[in-house]
Amino acid sequence: MTARDHILAKVKQALGRREVAQAVRLPRDRDVEPSPLPTDALVEQFAAALARVGGRFSVAADAQAVCEQIADLAAQVKARKAVGWHSPWLEQLGLKNWLGEIGVELITDRERPDKASFVNEAAEAALGITAVDFALADSGTLCLLAARHQPRTASLLPPLHVAVLRRAQIIRGLDELFARLPAGDELSSAVTLITGPSRTADIELTLVVGVHGPQQLHVILTD
Repeated sequence: MTARDHILAKVKQALGRREVAQAVRLPRDRDVEPSPLPTDALVEQFAAALARVGGRFSVAADAQAVCEQIADLAAQVKARKAVGWHSPWLEQLGLKNWLGEIGVELITDRERPDKASFVNEAAEAALGITAVDFALADSGTLCLLAARHQPRTASLLPPLHVAVLRRAQIIRGLDELFARLPAGDELSSAVTLITGPSRTADIELTLVVGVHGPQQLHVILTD
C-alpha cells in the first residue's frame, strides 16, 4: 500500500463515522453560499491533493477531538506559545483551555491588538492555528481571506500551521472560488492561497522547505 492509499483509507474510515457529539455546537465563522455538502469523493480528492504537496490531513469527529489533535501537535513541537485567529467558531472549541492545560499560551490579536506586537508573537510561536474560508479539492489548496481578527501572520510565520476545516468549505477549484469570493464593499484586502508547506528553490533547483513560511501544514477536517 502506498502512502497515498494509506491516507485515503484512513480518510474513508473516518468519514464513515457519523456519530458527531452534540455537546458542543460549532457556529460558522463565515457565511458560505448555501450548497449541498461536498461528497466523500470531494473530501478524498482534497486529502489526496494535500498529501501530494506535503501537507497532512486528519479527521476529527467533534470539538474534543479537534482540541486533542491540536494539543498533540503542540506537544510534538514542544510548543510554549501559539498564535491564532480570534474566531467565534474556534473559541467555541475551547481550544485556549486545552492548550493552557499543557502549558501552551494561545495568543490572538484580541490580546495583542497592536499589529507589530502580534507579528512579534507570531515570529516566536511554535504553531499558528486558523480556520479556513475555502479549500480547493483539485489542488489541496487552502484559501484564507484577510479580515478583522484573521491576521495573515498566524498562518505565515510559525513553523507549524494548523488549519481547521469544515466539510462545507471544500469546493472543486479556482473557478468555483472566484465565483464565491466576496465582492464590492465585502472584498477582502488580501486572499492567501496555501498549497502545502512553504517551498522555495535556488537557481540549481535545490528545494528547501520552510524558508518563507511554515515547514509543516496540518489540516483537520471536522463537521
